[in-house]
Formats: sequence, C-alpha cells, structure tokens
Amino acid sequence: MPGGDHPAYRASWLGSRVPTDHLRPTTPLCHRGGMRVSVVLDCLDPKALVPFWCAALGYEPAGSIEDFEVLVPREGEPPGPVFILQQVAEPKVGKNRSHLDIHPPLERGVESLVDELESRGGRRVGHPVLDLYEELGIWWQVMADPEGNEFDVVADAGHPLP
Repeated sequence: MPGGDHPAYRASWLGSRVPTDHLRPTTPLCHRGGMRVSVVLDCLDPKALVPFWCAALGYEPAGSIEDFEVLVPREGEPPGPVFILQQVAEPKVGKNRSHLDIHPPLERGVESLVDELESRGGRRVGHPVLDLYEELGIWWQVMADPEGNEFDVVADAGHPLP
C-alpha cells in the first residue's frame, strides 16, 4: 500500500492484516519512506512473551497476526524499531548469533530492570560483565528471556556498579 496518511497507510510487510486504528502517526508501523528496521525474534509462544518483552523494551502491543505479535514504543517514549515476536516450531538451540542490547535510563537503573525481568520469567546468564568498565565506564548483565533468547541489559556510564 504505497503512501497515504495514517491510519490508512500500513507498513508494507504487515499489509492490512494488523488492526492499526489505535496507532499514532509517529508509530514506526506508519512508514513514509526511507529505510526502516524491524527486529524479529523467533519463539515458540509469541503471545506468552509479549508481557516480558514489553517490560524489557518499554514497548506496548500493536497487534497480532497469525503467528506474529507486533510491539512498538509506548506513547511518549523515543522512537524505535518495530519488535516482532514470530512463532517457529523449533526451540532455540545454542548461542544466539546476534542479540539485543537494552540500555535502561539512569533513573530506571539496570538492577531494577533486571529484577523486573526476572519476576517475569527471565534469568541472569552469569555474572555482570565488567570488561569495558575501566576503559568506557560501561558494564552489562547478560540475560535470557523465558525461552532462552539471550540479550544484554547495558549500564551506560553513570550507572552504579553491580
């Protein structure tokens, strides 16, 4: 569906299958040109992971289609890529070849976000990584979502050490 104003214009890959009447013109699903990036995560049960990933990213559900759950940044949050949970038949096996780095704001804090994600079924993978703390002032906690997909919660400069 080329061009057009919100809500008639839908992201090309979604077509008109996602209910988007509730979306704002600034929602990343409303695309007017240039490159866009979506992040897609393969998972066994997309619906079950929606609360976890909404909490992790500060996103909200934007719609469901068949084997997909679509998440977008909450109203008032900075723009970001569309995050798509895609149902696949096979479970995660081995280490991820790519991962997300989630940078919570200083006022939220890494430990606060990590604790919330653990309460939603996530888990810490090892101890905090301090390899770049002396050089860049950053550290991170590797985590896994309830299905084992790994990601990092990154403490930018200014966050306290764990």
